[in-house]
Order: sequence, then C-alpha cells, then structure tokens
Amino acid sequence: MSESSCIDATGELVPARAGETHFDVLGVPRTFVLDARELEQRYKALSRKLHPDRFVTAAPATRMLSLRRATDLNQAYKTLKDPVRRAEYLLGLVGVDVGREDGGGPKAAPAFLMEIMELREGLLEAREAHDAVRVGAMTTDVRARAAAALAEVAAGFAAGDTGRVTAAVIELRYFRRFLDEVEAGGGDDDEVAA
Repeated sequence: MSESSCIDATGELVPARAGETHFDVLGVPRTFVLDARELEQRYKALSRKLHPDRFVTAAPATRMLSLRRATDLNQAYKTLKDPVRRAEYLLGLVGVDVGREDGGGPKAAPAFLMEIMELREGLLEAREAHDAVRVGAMTTDVRARAAAALAEVAAGFAAGDTGRVTAAVIELRYFRRFLDEVEAGGGDDDEVAA
C-alpha cells in the first residue's frame, strides 16, 4: 500500500493536491478489486491520525486542514467501501458518468428497462396479494442477478472494457433500487410470514 496523500512521511498534514483521488486519500491502489478488511483498517488508522481532536491546540489553519482532510477521508471511504460506488467512481475518473441526474449519461438497454418494469409490477402484485413466497423468490433472483452483474463489473475492469463495466453498473443500479424497494416494504412481508 502506498502512503495516504493526507499525511506526509513525517506525519504532518498535507493539503489536497490537484487531481487527488479517493484512492490517493486512502493510500490504496487505483483498482476495482480492493480488500474490504484492509480498506477498513486503513480508514480507521488514518481517521485516528486525522481526527480534529488531535489538533485542538494547533494553529487555526492546521485545525481547518485537519477537518478538511478528515472530511476527504470520510468521503473517500464511503465511496470506495461500496463496490457499486467504487465502480461508478472509477468510471468517472475516465470520463464516464453513469449517475448523471440530467439523463445525459449512458442508458440501460430498452429490453432491460422493460424487464425491470415487469419485475417492479410483479413485486407490487405480490405485495397486494400478500404473497411473501413470491416476493422472496423475486428477491433471491434479483440478488443473484446483482451478484452476477458485480462479477461482470470486476471482469470488465480486469479486461479494460469500460463499455462492459458501464452496462453492468447500470444494471446493478436498477437491481439495487429493486432490492431497496423490497426492503422499504418489508413490513408487509413480515405480516404474511407471521
């Protein structure tokens, strides 16, 4: 692992530099495949070093720098610990913005969008019928498909194929929304199962 861009070799705080990435902040390789446990350990160690409480008696500029760098660290960790956010971030670093709010980014295939729409309608019907078994089966299926899409993201990054990664990330986003919907309506399923 490389050293974090937040602290120099002597342990002094370093201001953010132009072009600094979340990978630089955490001092980890710029790659999709990261060891989650190592990433968390790295984050915790850096959190202790950057925490503003350690700089209470420092000059105001140093206290502000500590706060900024702790914020940078938190944002970097929040992004990199989540594989989907990490993939979106890596794509963003090469100019592909899959999360554009204005709709100008890459789009899902129309057939996939129809399939998702049918899944969501099926979920609504299953909920209205209080069919917890059907909701569970749909959830299991979508979780498996999300896992396959995540594997496709990793394979796409390994092959250097941003188009492949982009398509898989877009699918993952839809799968996550579906699973979030399932969780948001979890109370209905619990009543049926009881």
